[in-house]
Amino acid sequence: MEGLFIFPVSDWDVGLTKACEASYAGIGVPTVTLGQPVQGRMDRVYPDEAGMARLLARHLAANGHRRCLFLLSDQGINTTVNQRLRAFSRAFSGPQHKVLPVDFDSPRWQENCVGEIKKSRFTAVIGASHLHAAWFYRAAREHGLRIPRDVSVAAFDDGVMSELLHPELTCTRIDHVAGAERAADILLARLESRHAPAPPCRFKIPGKLVVRQSVAEPVR
Repeated sequence: MEGLFIFPVSDWDVGLTKACEASYAGIGVPTVTLGQPVQGRMDRVYPDEAGMARLLARHLAANGHRRCLFLLSDQGINTTVNQRLRAFSRAFSGPQHKVLPVDFDSPRWQENCVGEIKKSRFTAVIGASHLHAAWFYRAAREHGLRIPRDVSVAAFDDGVMSELLHPELTCTRIDHVAGAERAADILLARLESRHAPAPPCRFKIPGKLVVRQSVAEPVR
């Protein structure tokens, strides 16, 4: 074996990410990881989570939102969720801005979301993934909330389900093919210059915002 890709490095469990670091640290061939960045001397290709959080934050702020619920799960071990929450909270900042995490693992997450929307005037929900947002759609319907009239919804991680929801869901999206191509370029460059040491390569896959119908200005 002359080179190795590791994909995906677990984005959802910090313990698995550390296990990957320990297992492959001394493998002795050029190695490129895709997904959650690991430490050590491996080359890394991974999503620009902070950049995508800024896109979401700016879109919501531009539509007049100041108070957002952030629906997430596995906060204790999920490194990607933690990154997204921190990055969104930093980007969605201002004297009147507030981000409130809601634990999807709680049996009362639906009641918690609806209560904050109806009583505390939170006007938007951010899903740590499009699946979190999809579950909120059902909760909103069951509690008589209309999207986006009563509450706007957006999420990280665009997927097929985003276009099947009604209204269609605004999401961030990364170009996985471009990331894989960059990883291949990095590995080929390593193989061609095996005896020329160089610092580990770090490449963030840029994301974009896919704007659909789930975000609107809040009704005053």
